Amino acid sequence: PLMTAALLTGDTLTLENVPRLRDVRQLAEILVNHGVDYTIAGKRAGQNGAAGQTLNLNAHDIVDTTAPYDLVSKMRASFWVIGPLL
Repeated sequence: PLMTAALLTGDTLTLENVPRLRDVRQLAEILVNHGVDYTIAGKRAGQNGAAGQTLNLNAHDIVDTTAPYDLVSKMRASFWVIGPLL
């Protein structure tokens, strides 16, 4: 749900210590489809420093309010995008 909060602001949303999960990548791709720019940086688990990654999301220019079925069908959490887009 925190990633979809980026749709509610034109400012950059920075999330730290985000786990390296497939769901995070898939939700990022759904957000990209709507016009969100994102960057991921961080260290892998086992390296010095934080094990998670830092995710920067910027939705200053939403270009589309629909998502392709092939993206949203891969994860149940994609419904979180509906609220902010209304």
